Amino acid sequence: QAEDGIRDIVARLVGSEMCIRDSLGTIPDYAGPPDGAPGLLLSDVRPDSPAAEAGLRRGDIIVQIGDREIVSIQDYMAVLSEANPGDSAPVMVLREGERLELNVTFGSPR
Repeated sequence: QAEDGIRDIVARLVGSEMCIRDSLGTIPDYAGPPDGAPGLLLSDVRPDSPAAEAGLRRGDIIVQIGDREIVSIQDYMAVLSEANPGDSAPVMVLREGERLELNVTFGSPR
């Protein structure tokens, strides 16, 4: 079922006007957080990426970037399409049950 969800997301993104202009260097877990909770679960973070430099880690759940609540991968992709390389934003994550605010600076896609 997760593969079907990924195919649906990719199809919507390819068919949309969304253009990804920047990157944080995160690797999302497309199955999402446990128990269907809102947010974007990170499967991993690329070394030397903006996310790594900000302190994001594997297992973090991103729940907000700037003023935008992150409920799903679609929200996250929308933020990436709206931001520009060099922009900075606060990122609220859940880590081991605690809310933590980090600051990230978006980078260029690889």
